[in-house]
Amino acid sequence: MIIDLCRLRNDLLRQASTLPTELATTRYSELLRSYADSVGESLERCGIAVLPTEIGSPFVPGRQQVAQVVDVADIELDGTVTEVVRDGYVEVDGGKVVSPARIKLGRAQSVKESGGESPNTTKENIDG
Repeated sequence: MIIDLCRLRNDLLRQASTLPTELATTRYSELLRSYADSVGESLERCGIAVLPTEIGSPFVPGRQQVAQVVDVADIELDGTVTEVVRDGYVEVDGGKVVSPARIKLGRAQSVKESGGESPNTTKENIDG
């Protein structure tokens, strides 16, 4: 793990010193994503994996933490993940959550207006 971090630091410094000032934003994004992938590989060698969280999937307490509730027009999207704010992490062996994913949770307008609970979540899930 230490060797991986040393390599990553050296790569970052080397790349930073060679980047042209006119580099396109998309290229910066690709470069940062490649470093995130390198860190992900280092984490996996240490027994930690990125916790998969898909847009549109139902909220899963314990594996996800609500950062914000957002209005959605479609009742089918109520109680689902609309955006991943921060990845979560899980132990490869055993599946214990090390850090839950922070997400934005969809709340259908019709559910809010009726004062009822959404079909996929309860207040306890959102707050907890």
